[in-house]
Amino acid sequence: MSSDWQSWITLGIIILTATIFIRKAIIKRRKKDAGCGHDCGCPSKPDLKKKDD
Repeated sequence: MSSDWQSWITLGIIILTATIFIRKAIIKRRKKDAGCGHDCGCPSKPDLKKKDD
């Protein structure tokens, strides 16, 4: 077997894995900024304030 095509396939798999990892990290960060991540209407974290009694 030629190691040339195996190197290219390995590089492609690494690039694909890195792309998926980065996309999931970006999506997770965007959802974190938007409240709890569900469609319940709760405020986002910066909007939450400590209640003074």
